Amino acid sequence: TRRELTSFFYSPIAYIVMFALALIGWITYFLFVGQLIRRGAVEEPILQDYALNFPAVVAVLFAVPALTMRLLSEERRLGTLEVLLTSPVNEVQIVLSKFFAVWIFFLIMWLPWGGYLIALRTIGGTPFDFLPMVSFYLAFASSAAMFLSMGLFFSSLTRNQIVAAVLTFMGMLGMIGLTLLSVMSVQVGEFWQNLFARLAFLSMWSEAMAGRLPIRDVILQLSVTVFWLFLTVKVLEARRWS
Repeated sequence: TRRELTSFFYSPIAYIVMFALALIGWITYFLFVGQLIRRGAVEEPILQDYALNFPAVVAVLFAVPALTMRLLSEERRLGTLEVLLTSPVNEVQIVLSKFFAVWIFFLIMWLPWGGYLIALRTIGGTPFDFLPMVSFYLAFASSAAMFLSMGLFFSSLTRNQIVAAVLTFMGMLGMIGLTLLSVMSVQVGEFWQNLFARLAFLSMWSEAMAGRLPIRDVILQLSVTVFWLFLTVKVLEARRWS
């Protein structure tokens, strides 16, 4: 995991994504402060409209494919995957090390969004409830785990990074589509309607930003993460014996 995490800091793509997220976070913070000024007296939680917006969703939509597309596809393209599979580590260790490395790096990239709130407290001179940001970050971490594990799976299917990125991007669009289905009056049955509502990460983010951490949604998304990682392990096992 340490080796995989270190490799991100030698990749120009990672720095580009990190800079882009910090810039989008600054723009979001600027618009958020302007919104607070226009409102005047604001009731808690004031952070409810901070990170849950269109720029944040777009940032996640493009950041996940950019980070996961090279995890296993590049290993296949360079021929190092076969060497890795013959080393004294099994497929589970390989998959988990790559997953935890990209997950940690992804969460680190979003820390500036929370750092901007320090400026709000320092310059504003008025305390505010920061706990909704904590609950949001926990919910966001579970969603990120689900997205990144899906991207890791698609990266294991092909040696072409662009194909892996496109597949992950389409998967992310499908997740956003679940959010739309959960709020639209579509006759899909009560079971599927509830399932779509639980997988609709935007609804979970909104609830968490309001200071209510939906534990069952977090558990469900972590379960989906385990499912994607299981499939990735099976792909590597099939490749070892093929």
